[in-house]
Amino acid sequence: IGALQDVTERRQATQALAASERKYRKLFDNSLGLICIHDMQGTLLSVNPAAARSLGYPVRALEQRALHTLMPVPQQAALSAYLARLSAEGSASGVIDLLADDGGVRYWKYHSALDTDLDTGQPQALVHAQDITIEHEQGKQLLEWSFTDPLTGCRNRRYLAQIDRDRGPDAGWGCIAFDLDGFKQVNDTWGHQRGDEVLTATARFLSAPLRGEDVLVRLGGDEFLVLLAQADAALLERAVQEYLDRAAIAPIAFSLGTALQAPGEALDEALVRADHALYAWRRARRGQTARRHDD
Repeated sequence: IGALQDVTERRQATQALAASERKYRKLFDNSLGLICIHDMQGTLLSVNPAAARSLGYPVRALEQRALHTLMPVPQQAALSAYLARLSAEGSASGVIDLLADDGGVRYWKYHSALDTDLDTGQPQALVHAQDITIEHEQGKQLLEWSFTDPLTGCRNRRYLAQIDRDRGPDAGWGCIAFDLDGFKQVNDTWGHQRGDEVLTATARFLSAPLRGEDVLVRLGGDEFLVLLAQADAALLERAVQEYLDRAAIAPIAFSLGTALQAPGEALDEALVRADHALYAWRRARRGQTARRHDD
């Protein structure tokens, strides 16, 4: 009787385990959430259909694939740190960048928990994630808009603080500050619509000779700033001369002033010097005009 009871109990346990596995597999396959399992070397062992759809792959193309092959190269170094943290702490959370089959990047917000494979006894990670690509891109777009002047498409003054944080005090910017001469009269005489047209045309004029790493900023009103990347005195002088040579085709006359960012100098300090140079330029031109009138 005892042996029969043991057999019955084992059968019941086996049936219960099989039922549990069926429920788990149904939940795994039909979950709208992104679920995957990987080993502690970063190899994907199992991926649910929702996760595969997020990346544009069939499930079979992802299983047994090394996780780092789905990551952009700059992000791959972070995989070792993630696996070490998971092993040490038993869980890990964050956002991971993954390459989809179409070449685009998907952003997954994930939580991983350490578990043990019942068959092998080896540790593995159970990962639940959400695809936050749309939210991520919307956030990037909002940030981009916050750094962009809506009228001219130039960078705005807020961008200067960001670029100073990103590049630091040794960026070596060459600064050319521009102020439009007689812009108030344009608005007063022809209206603000014409003034807006002059501003947008000026932005095109100022951006035309710039290199890809250079930056055009509308500081506000009729004030613009050109930032020349990794500039020296010769580059700055050539840029100024090019603007002066093309002044006849500018939408409106302008004054300018320059400064080179010194090593260790905050960008704001260089901009103040460029602004002072602009006003010195304008005073000098007025003095020349006054002398011509006297003559």
